[in-house]
Amino acid sequence: MGYFREVLGGIHTTVQGMKVTWSHLFEPTFTVEYPDVMKDIPDSERGLHEFDTERCIACDNCAKACPVACIYIESEGKGKTAKLSRFEIDYQKCLFCNLCVPPCPVDCIKMGKDFDLTGYTREDMIIPFHLGVRPIRERTETALKDIADRKAAAEKAAAAKAAAAVGPAAPGAPAAGA
Repeated sequence: MGYFREVLGGIHTTVQGMKVTWSHLFEPTFTVEYPDVMKDIPDSERGLHEFDTERCIACDNCAKACPVACIYIESEGKGKTAKLSRFEIDYQKCLFCNLCVPPCPVDCIKMGKDFDLTGYTREDMIIPFHLGVRPIRERTETALKDIADRKAAAEKAAAAKAAAAVGPAAPGAPAAGA
């Protein structure tokens, strides 16, 4: 009796599977001609990183937060005088976990929507962001405010330097405008 029960069970599951197949058989197909036409990508997508080299202060927080150590940062100098000399992400290791984005104090790294990273060698999977590859596309309000503050500070420093270059008036000379 067990043999026939197994055969009937197999026929029953096959009929169930065929019902699902036949129900989808007459639905209209949906095809996207991928390279030419792309579907919209949701805002929550965590694709390849975007990086703003101008704003990076080489604090190394993103590399410290990365659970697989795929971010390589090198800088010349320390503190405010630090200049970024290398910022690379090894996408052979990257988990796209987004843990590197929140620790950045100047908001210079974010997850983008690009997802196509093809290459012929393993070295093609290491992206040198410090060379201007894949720059940030949309800056946040924090980033725009920081950029405006930096420009204002640079203009103020340039004006002070220009005033210092003119030099103080000679003793006994009348003041300008008097």
